[in-house]
Amino acid sequence: MDIGECGLSEAFVREFRMAGYDVLYPTQEEAVRTGYLEGTANLLAAVPTASGKSLIAYLAIARTLMRGRRAVYVVPLKALAEEKYADLCSLGMHAVLSIGDYDAEEPWLRRYDVVVTTSEKCDSLLRHEQHFFDDVALVVVDEVHLLDAPGRGPTLEVVMAKLSHAQVVALSATVSNAGEVAAWLKARLVLSDWRPVPLKKGVYWGEDIVFEDGSSRPVSVQRADPTEALVADSVADGGQALVFVNSRRSTQSVARKLAPYLSRRSVASRPSTSTPSQAVLAPGSSLPVDWTKEVSDTALGEELASCLSGGVAFHHAGLAREDRALVERRFRNGDIRVIVATPTLAAGVNLPARRVIVRDWRRYDANLGNRPIPVLEVQQMMGRAGRPKYDSAGESVLVAKSEDEGERLMDEYLRADTERVTSKLASDDALRSHVLALCVPHATLGEVTSFFERTLCSHQFGADEVLSRVASVIGYLRREGLISGDDELVATPLGRRIAQLYIDPHSGVILAGLAGAGRDPFGVLHALCHTPDMPRLYLRRGEAETYDLVAHERHDAFLAEVPDPWYEPDDYAFFLSEVKTASILHDWICERPEREICDFYDIGPGDLHRLRETAQWLGFAFREIARVKGEPWGELDSLTFRLTHGVGAELVELVRIRGIGRVRARSLYALGIKSPEDVRKAPLERLARILGQKTAVAVKEAAGGSMWERDVKRGNGNATLD
Repeated sequence: MDIGECGLSEAFVREFRMAGYDVLYPTQEEAVRTGYLEGTANLLAAVPTASGKSLIAYLAIARTLMRGRRAVYVVPLKALAEEKYADLCSLGMHAVLSIGDYDAEEPWLRRYDVVVTTSEKCDSLLRHEQHFFDDVALVVVDEVHLLDAPGRGPTLEVVMAKLSHAQVVALSATVSNAGEVAAWLKARLVLSDWRPVPLKKGVYWGEDIVFEDGSSRPVSVQRADPTEALVADSVADGGQALVFVNSRRSTQSVARKLAPYLSRRSVASRPSTSTPSQAVLAPGSSLPVDWTKEVSDTALGEELASCLSGGVAFHHAGLAREDRALVERRFRNGDIRVIVATPTLAAGVNLPARRVIVRDWRRYDANLGNRPIPVLEVQQMMGRAGRPKYDSAGESVLVAKSEDEGERLMDEYLRADTERVTSKLASDDALRSHVLALCVPHATLGEVTSFFERTLCSHQFGADEVLSRVASVIGYLRREGLISGDDELVATPLGRRIAQLYIDPHSGVILAGLAGAGRDPFGVLHALCHTPDMPRLYLRRGEAETYDLVAHERHDAFLAEVPDPWYEPDDYAFFLSEVKTASILHDWICERPEREICDFYDIGPGDLHRLRETAQWLGFAFREIARVKGEPWGELDSLTFRLTHGVGAELVELVRIRGIGRVRARSLYALGIKSPEDVRKAPLERLARILGQKTAVAVKEAAGGSMWERDVKRGNGNATLD
C-alpha cells in the first residue's frame, strides 16, 4: 500500500514522502485495514522492534489533525519523547514537548495540535486540572507493555484510564497476552512477528553460533573471550554491535578490553553508514577527533574518551547526560562501532546494530541474589539487531558457557513466550498516590470505585480485589489528614498540595510531621533522604562504621527519629544509607567539586545529577508543605536554591545574579565582593580581571542597572552602574 492511499491530505502526503515514508510495511498495512484511521476504533499494535510501529502512530495523528482535533503522544522516557517530538515536527505537525516541571499547569500547551509527553508528566498535568485533555481525540501510548513495570506501570495505567474518552493507539513489543491487553482497551489487535530486516536469533558456545532454527555457523575470528570474538566477527565486514551486560562496571571493563583490540584492526571495520577511514576525523580537519574535548570533564568522561579512540563506547545511567547523548549520536552516524551497555538502553532511543550480543542473562537483585533476566527484556535487547537500509539481516546472540547452558538459553529465551503483562497498580505505594489525586478537589466514593473498575488491574484480577485495597488506602489518607468525608471524598489543603507536588503521599506525611522541626541543613537533607521518593545509595562493605561516626557527630541535627542500632539493626542500617546519601548532598551544597564527589563516593555524574534533581524537588515540596501548615519556610527556600546551584549559604545572593555560578561567585566573594550591591559598586576593570570583559559587563547589568554605553565600549575601568 502506498502512503497516498491512507486518506492523508496532499500536504501530509508530501511531508511523509519527504521523510522517507512511501510504501507501507505489511504490519502498517494490516493496521490501516482495521479502520483505525477513521478515529472510531482503538488499536493495539504488538509487533517487533523496528517493524514500523511509529508510522502507525504518525498516520493516526495526521488523520486526527485533519479532522481539526488534537492528540497526545505518551512515551516512557524523556529521551524517547524528544525523538518523537523531532519526528512529528519534521512531518509538519504543530507539536510541543512537555517533559519538565511536575508542578505546573501549563495551559499554553492547548495552543498545540500534538503534545508529546511522558506518562508521569501527563499525570501531573491532569492532577492540576482534571479536564486538561478533555478536548484530545487521540492518545498514542508507546511501549504499552511497560504497564508491567513496577515503577512506571501504575502511572501509565492510570493515565490511560483517565484518557479513556479518546481513541487509543497503543504500541508494544510482542507480548504473550496481547489479546488480553487489547480486550481491556476494547481495541483491534495487530499481532505480527514480521520485521523489515529479518532477525536470526542464536546462542554462541564453543566456536559456533547455533540458531533457533537448528542451523549454525562458525565465528570467523576466534578469541579466548567469546564477547571479543563475536564483536570482532561483527565489525570485520563493517557491522556495528551492541553488547548488553548486567552492570555498569561490566560495561566499562568490557569496553576497555575491546578498545585496544579494535583500534589495531584495519577498517573494513568502519560501518557502512559512513565513509571508511582509518580514524574518525574532526569536522573540516584531516586530524583524528580529540575525544577528550568531546566528553564531559569527569573521570567517567576521561575513561569514555579512552575507549572512544578505539571505536568503542560504554553506556549506562551513571554517565553524564551529555556523554550518553554523544555516544548515541556518534553510534548513529557510524563513528562508534560498538556500544557496551546495560539493558536500560534497550528500552530507550532507537539505536539499531547489525549484531546484538547478550553476554549476561542473569542480574543481581539485592533481595534475591542473581536472578534470570525476564524473557521480554532479553527480547527487547535482541530486537535492536538489524539496521534498516543498511543490513540484509540482523543477528542476536546469547552467550553460553557450555553446551548445556546453551540448550537452556535456547529453551528459556529463544523458544519461550514472553512473560504475561500484568498490572502493578494494586501496590499500596501506587494506590495511595493515585487515590489521593482522584480526590483533588473532590470525588464521590462511587466515582473512585467506577474509575478503578476501568483499570487493567480490575480486568485481570477482579474489581473486588482492587476495591478492597482502595478502601484500605482511603482509610490511610483519612487518618493522615489528606482527605476528609465518607461518601464525598475531599482533599484537604495539605492533601491537595501533596498531590500537585507529585510526590508519594507517605513522603508528604513524613515531611509534614517534620515541618516545625529544626533547620540544620544536614538534618533537612537527611529528612529528604528519609522519604520513599528519594533514591538511596546502599552501604558498601566497610562503610557502616564510617557513616555510624557521621551519625554520631551529627546526632543533634536530625529531624527524623534515629533508630536504635541495638534493638533495630535493620532499620539502623537503612538509616545509615540515608546518612550516606545526605552526606553527598551536603558536600554538594558546601561546594565540593563535582568530580571530587563522584570519585570519593564512587558514583557517576549521572547519579549525582539525579540525586540533586530529586533532592531539589523534595526540598521545594518540603517548603510548600511547611507553607500550607503555616510553618516558617524561608530557610527551606534557601536550601532548595543551594541544592540547585551547589553553593554555600553566603553565596546565594551572588549566584542569583544571571551569569554567576558557583565558581565565579566564590572567586568574587574571596575578593570581598559579597552581594549584588558590591557588584554594582565594583569598578568594571576589577570585575573584568575575574570574569573577563564581556561577562563583567553582562553581570554588572544583571546586578541591577545599565552601564554608560560610552564607558562600556571604551572598556573604562571606572564605569559603574547608574
